[in-house]
Amino acid sequence: MGNINLENAHPQPKINKSHGIGVKGHLVAFALSIVLTALAFIGVIYFGDDRSFVIPYIIGLGIVQALAQLFIWMHMSEKGHLFPLVGMVSGVVVILPVILMGLYLCWW
Repeated sequence: MGNINLENAHPQPKINKSHGIGVKGHLVAFALSIVLTALAFIGVIYFGDDRSFVIPYIIGLGIVQALAQLFIWMHMSEKGHLFPLVGMVSGVVVILPVILMGLYLCWW
């Protein structure tokens, strides 16, 4: 019998390196979420009477936190996540005019 090369008969699966930001990045993102939540509470505690400041402040912090959640926890910045991102952006493009028109019609 001849020599049979068994090395290629059962190739070992390639182990991919970790994708994403890793544990350190997730800890930083968690700390960012805690800080943004604390800033929202502090803003309401100290400026709760001034609605012209508090409402845009809370909305701004909410937008920052939502973007951080999308790109850090839901991995939207990685390859292969373009389709869900396009779906979310097109959803916002559709729903934003609907909300604005609803508000316009209610207060007109």
